[in-house]
Amino acid sequence: MDAIRVAKVENVQLDRFIPPTNPSSGVTKQRITITLHLTPHHLIFSPSDQFSGLTTSKSIQDPTVETDEIWVPYPSITLLTRLPATIQGLYPLQIRTRNFESYVLYFERDREGGAEDVWQSVKDCAVSGELPSVLIQTKS
Repeated sequence: MDAIRVAKVENVQLDRFIPPTNPSSGVTKQRITITLHLTPHHLIFSPSDQFSGLTTSKSIQDPTVETDEIWVPYPSITLLTRLPATIQGLYPLQIRTRNFESYVLYFERDREGGAEDVWQSVKDCAVSGELPSVLIQTKS
């Protein structure tokens, strides 16, 4: 629990790609406003009351795409990247998982409960501080 600098961040924008539901449709890019919860073992993306809509390559909004909670266990994270600030003044973090899912989180603040604190917290929780002990056998 000491590794978590911030337990909850509200008004975070989440971008993710939704696979096609049928062969004739394309990949859908979804952007929703979420509340991010950090626990000792998971990242939890909870949709906020405001639903900011969906964006596709054809700019069609599809309300049938799910907006349920997303739980990401720390061991499934393969890449955590801090990206440069956007022109809108948001601070993005990109998360990639073993299941080939990719999430981009946009924070309103860089520090004090923002992108830097979340990045440090996830890094400290996801990376083990100890190396596993190696058994060395010697012949005597």
